Amino acid sequence: MYGHCSCGCRALQLWVQGTAAVGAGHSSCGCRAPKGYTTNNIFKETHYLHLVVATLFVRVQHYLHLVMATLFVRVQHYLHLVMATLRQARHQMMMRSHIICIQYDPADSLSLLCSVALFRWIAPPDRQEGKPPTHSQYSQNFTRVISLEAVLRIATSCPMFRLISAVLPERAIQNLTGLYFTTQHWLTVGSGLHHSEQTTTKYPTMKVVVLPALSDNYMYLIIDEATKEAAIVDPVMPKVVLEAVKNAQVNLTSVFTTHHHWDHAGGNEDLVKEFDKKLQVYGGDDRIGALTQKVKHGDTLSVGELVVNCLFTPCHTRGHICYHVTCPSDDTHRPAVFTGDTLFLGGCGKFFEGNAEQMHTALVKVLGELPDHTDVYCGHEYAISNLKFGLHVEPDNPALKSKMEWVKQQRENNLPSVPSTIGEEKQYNPFMRVKEASVRQHCGTSNSVDTMRALRDEKNAWKPPA
Repeated sequence: MYGHCSCGCRALQLWVQGTAAVGAGHSSCGCRAPKGYTTNNIFKETHYLHLVVATLFVRVQHYLHLVMATLFVRVQHYLHLVMATLRQARHQMMMRSHIICIQYDPADSLSLLCSVALFRWIAPPDRQEGKPPTHSQYSQNFTRVISLEAVLRIATSCPMFRLISAVLPERAIQNLTGLYFTTQHWLTVGSGLHHSEQTTTKYPTMKVVVLPALSDNYMYLIIDEATKEAAIVDPVMPKVVLEAVKNAQVNLTSVFTTHHHWDHAGGNEDLVKEFDKKLQVYGGDDRIGALTQKVKHGDTLSVGELVVNCLFTPCHTRGHICYHVTCPSDDTHRPAVFTGDTLFLGGCGKFFEGNAEQMHTALVKVLGELPDHTDVYCGHEYAISNLKFGLHVEPDNPALKSKMEWVKQQRENNLPSVPSTIGEEKQYNPFMRVKEASVRQHCGTSNSVDTMRALRDEKNAWKPPA
């Protein structure tokens, strides 16, 4: 008998005849289906199974939709609360001051990076593509970044952030801070734009081309007029440097790095790779990228006929070097000093890796001993914020008032505030006036080092009045 089993399993009845299944009350194929179980039964049960599965699917899908909708509404609600709080905090800080300047702290790189990421979401910059921002637009956008950053610093000041920053290798910290500074430049100034116009200061035997970089940095191309040999100070943006070298038609031979922070040394490696000749990279810290020669206090370098004296000024970082440029062959040459983040117009750098004694030595005993007519080229455009603090310390200082008016005019015209001179700094920079009675009276101190410490502590927490 070659028919199939009545249960529909398609087994041949002949294949199982005589098996134990036949006598056990089941179908002849041994599939364990009861006798009389037909294909119709299969179809019915399959139909019912489909109904059950479909019903379960619809209900599960319905409940999932309810859960997702509830979660979305709650998350959206909490986000709106957070955004409203951040906007309110930003508005309050913008009302306090026209512009707030910051200085880079490697330990805060993670919180700074978070602040930039949120800033783009909350407050996109007000700028016209292809046009340099006005000082007002630059100030407003920069203040937005710093206002939000201040909020994020509070939120991310827990020990975990500090711990992560402390254990990260130097390379990772530099990459994080590089991403921060690059993003900040794009947000506050605009891609391909600069916070100030490029300017050139001409000397009898030298030129200094001021190259704005990132959101407030300065790079400097030093050119010896006699030989057309050149050096670059802190080339954080290599493409800008290469273009300036090409336009000036000079022979770039040296890189002078003031310290290892990314916004000063972050372009060294790329510049060395992209430049078609071998470059000597000088600095006082092994953490500086592409370093070829480590220098110390008193070392002498040259750029053509120009003589460059290395001045060791540790405090902002433990390997900070300032570069003092003179031309012994020309008595009429006015000297210049490139101070990085040690001395700013009207201010000084934070004591990240040093103390008040070291900064006092750097400003008073090293830089302060240079001739008063020495031009000062600092690493950042912090002039307005610094002079506001100076007026807070010495509100009746006429030199401060005069310099503030001049700087405001420069910035309104999108021009750099550099250079100042050592002699000028002694008149209006409170950090170089720690011996003055008016400054000590403000700080409530009786000696220069304590005054330096008190000024820095106050400046770190100080905000301009509303």
